[in-house]
Amino acid sequence: MIPYWSSKVGNPISRGYSRRYILELLRQYPMLTTKEIIDKVIEHSEGKWRPQSGLIYRMVGKLLAEGLVNEMDNGKYSVSKKGIDMLKDIESARNILQKQIDILYRVSNVIKSVIDRLSTTGSVLNPILNKNAPC
Repeated sequence: MIPYWSSKVGNPISRGYSRRYILELLRQYPMLTTKEIIDKVIEHSEGKWRPQSGLIYRMVGKLLAEGLVNEMDNGKYSVSKKGIDMLKDIESARNILQKQIDILYRVSNVIKSVIDRLSTTGSVLNPILNKNAPC
Protein backbone atom coordinates (compact mmCIF):
# COMPACT_ATOMS: atom_id res chain seq x y z
CA MET A 1 0.00 0.00 0.00
CA ILE A 2 2.70 2.50 0.93
CA PRO A 3 4.85 2.17 -2.24
CA TYR A 4 1.68 2.57 -4.35
CA TRP A 5 0.73 5.63 -2.32
CA SER A 6 4.13 7.23 -2.68
CA SER A 7 3.99 6.83 -6.46
CA LYS A 8 0.76 8.87 -6.54
CA VAL A 9 1.92 11.79 -4.40
CA GLY A 10 2.47 15.07 -6.17
CA ASN A 11 -0.60 17.10 -5.34
CA PRO A 12 -1.72 18.13 -1.89
CA ILE A 13 -3.04 15.10 -0.05
CA SER A 14 -6.61 15.17 1.15
CA ARG A 15 -7.03 14.86 4.89
CA GLY A 16 -9.25 11.81 4.55
CA TYR A 17 -6.53 10.00 2.68
CA SER A 18 -3.75 11.20 4.98
CA ARG A 19 -5.69 9.82 7.97
CA ARG A 20 -5.86 6.44 6.30
CA TYR A 21 -2.23 6.67 5.29
CA ILE A 22 -1.09 7.39 8.85
CA LEU A 23 -3.14 4.45 10.14
CA GLU A 24 -1.61 2.20 7.49
CA LEU A 25 1.84 3.53 8.30
CA LEU A 26 1.36 2.78 11.99
CA ARG A 27 0.07 -0.70 11.15
CA GLN A 28 3.15 -1.38 9.04
CA TYR A 29 5.57 0.33 11.44
CA PRO A 30 4.13 0.09 14.96
CA MET A 31 5.57 2.13 17.76
CA LEU A 32 6.43 5.37 15.96
CA THR A 33 6.56 8.83 17.50
CA THR A 34 4.93 11.75 15.68
CA LYS A 35 8.38 12.89 14.52
CA GLU A 36 9.07 9.40 13.15
CA ILE A 37 5.68 9.45 11.40
CA ILE A 38 6.65 12.71 9.66
CA ASP A 39 10.06 11.26 8.72
CA LYS A 40 8.45 8.09 7.27
CA VAL A 41 5.94 10.14 5.27
CA ILE A 42 8.75 12.24 3.77
CA GLU A 43 10.83 9.12 3.08
CA HIS A 44 8.01 7.17 1.43
CA SER A 45 6.89 10.11 -0.69
CA GLU A 46 10.50 10.77 -1.70
CA GLY A 47 10.14 14.27 -0.30
CA LYS A 48 7.04 15.14 -2.32
CA TRP A 49 4.87 15.41 0.78
CA ARG A 50 6.31 17.23 3.76
CA PRO A 51 3.46 17.49 6.23
CA GLN A 52 3.73 20.17 8.85
CA SER A 53 4.10 18.83 12.35
CA GLY A 54 0.87 20.55 13.40
CA LEU A 55 -1.11 18.53 10.85
CA ILE A 56 0.34 15.25 12.08
CA TYR A 57 -0.09 16.15 15.77
CA ARG A 58 -3.74 17.14 15.20
CA MET A 59 -4.42 14.06 13.11
CA VAL A 60 -2.83 11.71 15.64
CA GLY A 61 -4.86 13.47 18.35
CA LYS A 62 -8.07 12.85 16.42
CA LEU A 63 -7.10 9.23 15.79
CA LEU A 64 -6.48 8.84 19.53
CA ALA A 65 -9.82 10.46 20.39
CA GLU A 66 -11.61 8.08 18.00
CA GLY A 67 -9.85 5.08 19.52
CA LEU A 68 -8.11 4.19 16.25
CA VAL A 69 -4.59 4.42 17.70
CA ASN A 70 -3.06 3.78 21.10
CA GLU A 71 -0.38 5.90 22.76
CA MET A 72 2.30 4.19 24.80
CA ASP A 73 3.99 5.71 27.86
CA ASN A 74 7.09 6.47 25.76
CA GLY A 75 5.16 8.74 23.35
CA LYS A 76 4.97 6.15 20.58
CA TYR A 77 1.80 5.12 18.77
CA SER A 78 0.34 1.93 17.38
CA VAL A 79 -2.91 1.08 15.63
CA SER A 80 -5.65 -0.18 17.93
CA LYS A 81 -7.90 -3.15 17.20
CA LYS A 82 -10.59 -0.66 16.17
CA GLY A 83 -8.12 1.01 13.78
CA ILE A 84 -7.11 -2.32 12.26
CA ASP A 85 -10.77 -3.24 11.78
CA MET A 86 -11.37 0.09 10.05
CA LEU A 87 -8.40 -0.44 7.73
CA LYS A 88 -9.72 -3.92 6.89
CA ASP A 89 -13.15 -2.44 6.10
CA ILE A 90 -11.58 0.19 3.84
CA GLU A 91 -9.54 -2.48 2.05
CA SER A 92 -12.61 -4.67 1.64
CA ALA A 93 -14.60 -1.77 0.16
CA ARG A 94 -11.69 -0.94 -2.15
CA ASN A 95 -11.54 -4.56 -3.34
CA ILE A 96 -15.29 -4.61 -4.04
CA LEU A 97 -15.03 -1.35 -5.97
CA GLN A 98 -12.03 -2.63 -7.93
CA LYS A 99 -13.96 -5.79 -8.91
CA GLN A 100 -16.87 -3.65 -10.11
CA ILE A 101 -14.50 -1.48 -12.15
CA ASP A 102 -12.94 -4.61 -13.66
CA ILE A 103 -16.40 -5.90 -14.64
CA LEU A 104 -17.30 -2.54 -16.22
CA TYR A 105 -14.03 -2.60 -18.15
CA ARG A 106 -14.72 -6.11 -19.46
CA VAL A 107 -18.31 -5.17 -20.38
CA SER A 108 -17.08 -2.08 -22.20
CA ASN A 109 -14.64 -4.26 -24.17
CA VAL A 110 -17.49 -6.61 -25.15
CA ILE A 111 -19.64 -3.66 -26.22
CA LYS A 112 -16.74 -2.23 -28.24
CA SER A 113 -16.29 -5.61 -29.92
CA VAL A 114 -20.00 -5.79 -30.79
CA ILE A 115 -19.93 -2.26 -32.21
CA ASP A 116 -16.84 -3.12 -34.29
CA ARG A 117 -18.56 -6.23 -35.66
CA LEU A 118 -21.72 -4.28 -36.48
CA SER A 119 -19.63 -1.64 -38.22
CA THR A 120 -17.82 -4.31 -40.24
CA THR A 121 -21.11 -6.01 -41.10
CA GLY A 122 -22.55 -2.65 -42.16
CA SER A 123 -19.53 -1.97 -44.37
CA VAL A 124 -19.96 -5.34 -46.07
CA LEU A 125 -23.74 -5.06 -46.48
CA ASN A 126 -23.81 -1.42 -47.65
CA PRO A 127 -22.42 -2.04 -51.18
CA ILE A 128 -24.68 -5.09 -51.58
CA LEU A 129 -27.77 -3.16 -50.51
CA ASN A 130 -26.87 -0.17 -52.68
CA LYS A 131 -26.31 -2.48 -55.69
CA ASN A 132 -29.74 -4.10 -55.24
CA ALA A 133 -31.61 -0.90 -54.43
CA PRO A 134 -34.28 0.12 -56.99
CA CYS A 135 -33.42 3.12 -59.08
